[in-house]
Amino acid sequence: MEQRRNRRFDLALPLAIVRQGDDAVLQAGETKNISSRGVLFTAERKIDFGGPIEYVVTLSGDTEAAVNIRCIGFVLRQDGLEVAATMERHEFFRLPPADPTSEPIAGEPESGATPRERTPA
Repeated sequence: MEQRRNRRFDLALPLAIVRQGDDAVLQAGETKNISSRGVLFTAERKIDFGGPIEYVVTLSGDTEAAVNIRCIGFVLRQDGLEVAATMERHEFFRLPPADPTSEPIAGEPESGATPRERTPA
């Protein structure tokens, strides 16, 4: 019987990979399970095994006030497009509501697949 120190929760949540190693990337995924020490998720493409990774998990479905967790860890393994990564550091954040009268920033999608990182005011 497999024993783990941290309980895993089977949750299908949106996930965005924002950094892989030293490279900024933008890749969507979805969690399969999550614990206080790591996450198992599906990715769109292969991820570099063993390297550092930064990813954002969106906890609430309310896009106006979504609660997110920004995580930094390492890729432990990959089986096809299923990836296991550690959660070495994390922080919770909430994006400010979008102003419907403002124009999108150049290069930014008009509607929201993945929230971009913003500095709190």
